[in-house]
Amino acid sequence: MEGGLLRRFYFELLGIRELVWVARQIINTRPTHIWFHQIGNRFPKILVPACRILGISTLTTLHDFGTLLGRKLYPSDFRWYDKDVSDHIKRIYLEQPRIIQGCKPQDLLLRMRKQVVKIYLNTSSSLICISKLQEVILSESGINVATVIPNGIDRCKCDLIPSLSKSRFDILFAGRPNAKGLELLAQAVSEDENSHLHLAGSDRLVEIVGQYLDSNQYTFHGTLNSMEINELIHKVELVSVISQCFDVYPTITLEAIAHGCPVLTTPLTGNSDLAKAISPELVIDFSTKPNLSRIKIIVKESPTVYPSIYTVSDTWKRYEEILIQIS
Repeated sequence: MEGGLLRRFYFELLGIRELVWVARQIINTRPTHIWFHQIGNRFPKILVPACRILGISTLTTLHDFGTLLGRKLYPSDFRWYDKDVSDHIKRIYLEQPRIIQGCKPQDLLLRMRKQVVKIYLNTSSSLICISKLQEVILSESGINVATVIPNGIDRCKCDLIPSLSKSRFDILFAGRPNAKGLELLAQAVSEDENSHLHLAGSDRLVEIVGQYLDSNQYTFHGTLNSMEINELIHKVELVSVISQCFDVYPTITLEAIAHGCPVLTTPLTGNSDLAKAISPELVIDFSTKPNLSRIKIIVKESPTVYPSIYTVSDTWKRYEEILIQIS
């Protein structure tokens, strides 16, 4: 296990091959600024302090909580958690995640990783988060966040696409199933004879819902591209994003709102305010089975004008402002 962690930390923090590639680009282009978009995935985090040593300004965007732990971040990782994040976000008090309080080799590696990552990221000229939830959690953990710039998405300009059925309530679940409340959703659908679940993703989704639903209660669409997902969003009455772990800024929530479809979500998502603006009852507790009878009424009564969202041009405008500031 420790060997696997060491390999993972190596690629995330050091990555010699990637360092050599970036060094060649710097020699050839001699940039004054570099924007690292989601540092740690494709390029190692050591590039941030390395560029600063070379006198290059760095703009760094973080899209997840991988800075804290090498996995998903759950409420149980903290000793205290205020569930109503959307209303009382400043009341989140973070303490050391339980997973790195022990003295086993794995715990020591995780503790060392967190400290190294914090040093790396805090050397960035400007560190950007994409949601307020992410900013609060990272800031309380010692990461110096400059500002929040949400991912932008433009309003739908699609042709009118008819619903799948006028006689039933169609719900879409798209993406990977881990910690997304799919089991709770399937249980709720199994108890509501007028609801039908649509799945877009891997075969694993079918394995999970098959424990609760008959084959006529769900439709499996397989893996879809973004255009196919958007078309399906137009055909359903609700998109489910019942995250049970901290989710920085679920893209499917943005897509649903942009295409005029209500979203059922939890306070653990960084853009739950979009669902709350339609109806506060669309933001439920992450451990609660949805009350579909009530949700149907909410969706039927939901406003035709959906909450304002960050457009793509809004996002780029903010980044341009930050680049000017660090020039």
